[in-house]
Amino acid sequence: MTITKIYYYLFYKFYKLFKAIRLIDSFYDSKAIIVLMILEFMIILSLYNYWDVLRDQSSVFEINSIKFLVPFILIVFIKWLAFWRNDNWKNYINKFDEQSRETNITGTWVVIGMTLLIVADFIFSSYLNPPIGGWR
Repeated sequence: MTITKIYYYLFYKFYKLFKAIRLIDSFYDSKAIIVLMILEFMIILSLYNYWDVLRDQSSVFEINSIKFLVPFILIVFIKWLAFWRNDNWKNYINKFDEQSRETNITGTWVVIGMTLLIVADFIFSSYLNPPIGGWR
């Protein structure tokens, strides 16, 4: 599987999750995109934390800084290319719907594992590099 297919499969699973939950009966794609963005920010913040640990420093992460704006713009641009520019994601939804039940169950476990790994990595990196002034 290519990185693009894995990325769309991750989107697909979150899309299907929100469609199954039906808290609000619309914008399933937007909710899935927001979850992907949060996971990507967790990865970026983890990298920043590990970088600070390796340099034995603690830097401040502000929303109006270059450290935040460049990754944010890059992530939004990737979302625009992958989802908002055209409707290719709908083709992937249909394609993944046609897969066998066993393949989708395996994919679900892979997505759960990836998500838990990203969250655990973020928590661990935050533990290694707590915010200046400590946790409150």
